[in-house]
Amino acid sequence: MNQQNLMIFSEIFNWYELTDFSIPIIQQMIKKLNDSFNNLIKVDCSWSYHKKCEVLNSKDKPIFFFKYVREYYFSEILGLHLTHYFFDPKLCASSYLTGIYIKKGKLKTSEVPYLFTSFVKGRDITHYDIKKYKFPLGKQFYLHEILSLYDVYDRHFIVKDNNVIVRIDFGRSFENTHKKYLGFNDYLEDKGIDLSDEELQRGYAKEKEIIKESLDGKKNELAQFVRKVKMLRMDSELIFFPIERFINRLIDHWSRIGFLNDMNLTKINWI
Repeated sequence: MNQQNLMIFSEIFNWYELTDFSIPIIQQMIKKLNDSFNNLIKVDCSWSYHKKCEVLNSKDKPIFFFKYVREYYFSEILGLHLTHYFFDPKLCASSYLTGIYIKKGKLKTSEVPYLFTSFVKGRDITHYDIKKYKFPLGKQFYLHEILSLYDVYDRHFIVKDNNVIVRIDFGRSFENTHKKYLGFNDYLEDKGIDLSDEELQRGYAKEKEIIKESLDGKKNELAQFVRKVKMLRMDSELIFFPIERFINRLIDHWSRIGFLNDMNLTKINWI
C-alpha cells in the first residue's frame, strides 16, 4: 500500500485498521463510534466473494453492517464522508468506520478495504407506493446531483419510520462528472415521476437549503479536505485514476450544476 495515501486516509476519514475480525474487535469498533455501548453482540456473515456481515444485538436486531469494498472503494467512502460531514447526515448511515483489513493467511497476507456503518432501520422503497415519497426523493435528487451519484435502484433507498429516505450505497459516486448529470433523472422517469413535479421540486429546494446551512460554517474546512484529497496518488489498491484530474472534474461539475454559486463557494481556493 502507498504509505502517503494511507497517512492521508487516516487523517481525513474515520480510519480504523483491522488485523483481526472477531467479536472483541467489533465491540471495540462499536465503542469507537458509541462510547456508551455495552450490549452483547453476535455476527451473521456471508462468506461469498462479496463478504458482508450484519452485527446483531442481544435481541437479534441488526445494528451495524460490515463489508469488504473490492470495487469503487474511494468513490464510496468519499461520497459517504462528504454526505455525513458536510452535506446532510440524515440522508446516509449515521456513523461509519473504514480502513484496511489485514487478512493473514497461511501462505500470504492480503489487505482489503472495508466499510463498517450503522445499520439503517427501515425497509427498502419497493415496499411502498413510491409516488407518495416525492418530497424525500426530491431531497435525494439534489444530493445525488452534487455527488454525480449513479447506480440508482430501489434497493439503495431505505424508508425510515419518519418517512425519511436514506441512501445506503455510495459506490457509484462521481461517475461521469465531465457530462451532464442524468443518474437520478433516469430513475425518476422510469418510475413515471415528472422531473418538474411540484412536490419533488419542493424536496429538491429544501435539500439545497439544508446543505447550504450545513456548509455555512464549513467552507474552509471543505476546501482543506479537498486539498488533502488532491495529495493522494494513484496506486494499485485504493486509487485507480489520476487524482488531480478527478478533483478538477469534480470542481467543474460543481460549477456546472450551480453548486458553487448556490453555496457561496466561488471564492474558495481549491488548490
